[in-house]
Amino acid sequence: MLSISSDFSLPVTSSFLKFDPATQTLNPMLDILTTWKIGPLIAGFLFLSALFHLINALGFSVYVRNLLKGINPSRWIEYSFSSSLMIVVIAMLVGIYDLAAIILLFFLNAMMILFGWMMELHNQTTTKTNWTAFWFGSLAGVIPWVAVGIYLFGAHDNPPTFV
Repeated sequence: MLSISSDFSLPVTSSFLKFDPATQTLNPMLDILTTWKIGPLIAGFLFLSALFHLINALGFSVYVRNLLKGINPSRWIEYSFSSSLMIVVIAMLVGIYDLAAIILLFFLNAMMILFGWMMELHNQTTTKTNWTAFWFGSLAGVIPWVAVGIYLFGAHDNPPTFV
């Protein structure tokens, strides 16, 4: 994946306020902090999945012991990283470049996944399934997609049909 990826990259920006003494106003100053190559980010998603599969294979007895208890912490940990990286790439492809927004999207998505782990843990001790963690996770998880939707459908041009 890395060897066939292009140099296509997108900016990571900030927009801090700067005081303009002439107008006596605070104005946002857009700065490009860095650029991120998209190919390695996508490869990173696949690498994280492969790494956690390797970890599960090396610690297979722990993996099986957890499965027998009806839990799979490895799944939640891996997915909290890999799917969060994926939402960041998707967000950047629709135009979300602000570093603070990228950080927030990453961690909101990770929280959604970790609420899944919390639900799995909590329901180990209940006789009736408690869906509270699911609903909290769903709330956290929908917000990054709302942000992506705002940028996708708020674009001046229609998105390509493959999107």
